[in-house]
Amino acid sequence: MPTTTNIDDRGFIKLTLSGSWPTPSELKGLRKLLDGNAGLGRVLADIRDVTGEFPYHDEIRLLIGRVKDSKAAAARRRAVIVGSDIQFGIARVFQSLLPGEVEVFRDELSAVSWLLEAGDKQRV
Repeated sequence: MPTTTNIDDRGFIKLTLSGSWPTPSELKGLRKLLDGNAGLGRVLADIRDVTGEFPYHDEIRLLIGRVKDSKAAAARRRAVIVGSDIQFGIARVFQSLLPGEVEVFRDELSAVSWLLEAGDKQRV
C-alpha cells in the first residue's frame, strides 16, 4: 500500500492511500504517525486510489477497537475522500464506529472546506 503523508500548512494531516488496502502492520504505522502529530487534530484521508479487497465489517470493528481508547483519536476530526460507491459504503461504516468527528466526501474541495470550517469555529 503506497501512502503519502503531508502536513498541510492550513493545519491538517493529509494521508493519500493507493493500491491495496493497508495491512494491520501498515495501519499501525499510520496510527503512530497520527499519534505523533496529535496537535494536528484534523485529518484528510484520500482513499480514491485504493484498489483490491476492502475489509469486511468484522475487520473494520477490529481496526476501530484498536483506536477507540486513544484520547487523540477521540478528539480528531477526519474527512475521508472516496471515489466509488463501495468506498463510500465502507467509509460510512468507519464513520459510524470511529471516535471523533468523521465525514465522507466525494470531492477534495468539500472535504478541505469542512476541515477548515472546524478550525474557524474553534477560533471564535
